[in-house]
Amino acid sequence: DFVWGTNEAVITYWPELAYPTPGDCARYWIQSLQTANQRALELPKPYMDSRERLYHTSPTLDRRDASTDDHGEAYPTWRQGPSLYVTLNVPRGRFVLSMYDWNDNAHADTSEACRDFPVAIRAHPLADAIENDLSFHSLPTLAGGRVCNFWGGVWVRFLIVGPADFTIRIARNHSLNAHFAALALDSIHQYAAPYFSAGAPAFAKVAYNPSLALPKSSKSRHGVSRSSVRGADQLFYRLALARRRGLGCFGRSSLAFVQLARAYLRIQRGLMGCAHARRQCREALSFCYSNLCLFRRAERMEDLLGLTPARKIENALKWSGNRVEASNEDWTKVSEYRSQTVVVGTRSLSE
Repeated sequence: DFVWGTNEAVITYWPELAYPTPGDCARYWIQSLQTANQRALELPKPYMDSRERLYHTSPTLDRRDASTDDHGEAYPTWRQGPSLYVTLNVPRGRFVLSMYDWNDNAHADTSEACRDFPVAIRAHPLADAIENDLSFHSLPTLAGGRVCNFWGGVWVRFLIVGPADFTIRIARNHSLNAHFAALALDSIHQYAAPYFSAGAPAFAKVAYNPSLALPKSSKSRHGVSRSSVRGADQLFYRLALARRRGLGCFGRSSLAFVQLARAYLRIQRGLMGCAHARRQCREALSFCYSNLCLFRRAERMEDLLGLTPARKIENALKWSGNRVEASNEDWTKVSEYRSQTVVVGTRSLSE
């Protein structure tokens, strides 16, 4: 059970059985310590570096097939439970809570092919200990989802506002067992600390106003009409403002982000001689790609903007040499890396 994160606050969580049987508890299951299967999640780079330096794996085997489960295989399938509760404390701010799962053995075992997990999130009373979930059924459901048909892996995402405690129920629902591979809590802001500070696009931090400063002769010189730019800017402003407020982050807003990205791609192609406007187009495209979960394209735009993507910073982190990596070291690791290097585009130049 490896915890990795770069929030200044240490986030605690507690998995347990929803309907426990005396002597039973939630299980941490490892199917493969090292694998190249892309459906399994990558190991965090500091931990992966420790495995390589201790000769426990190779650079090509950088993933692990592991999950937390409810030991449901020990119970008859006519029972709905035991199911899983996961309680976590969320710090102040707006976050995206993501749960990743994949049905690793669905093609090998009929009993595992029929997994179908209803997911529900409810508030956890602040007065109750994190291990106490007895009040779960008396509280209203704040959000819900479903994990099914997930042999290839699936992310289930929710918008969460803290500070607050929440309990997630992953119901077994007569499946072989209930499980999840990972939980992630991410800031809704694309350029979040400590990965980004100075140099991040202004709209991501305060203004949310990407108006393109086209010259008056823009249509004749650059092949772009001011009306098309104005329409794209207005849509961008509305989406960015909604994103900042934590609204419209999922579902129906995806089509709007697709349309906006296509509009800015057309505008960018017509701005061959206007560097300032092209830069703002790239900022907008990076924003659109990030919200569409097209992260490699978003990182490409960040490279063109002279920013170092968070993924490249993560890949540069190394094991500190401690026997166990403490979760509160993660913010320090990234902050120290940024203070020791000057990052320019795709390069990191040591000071």
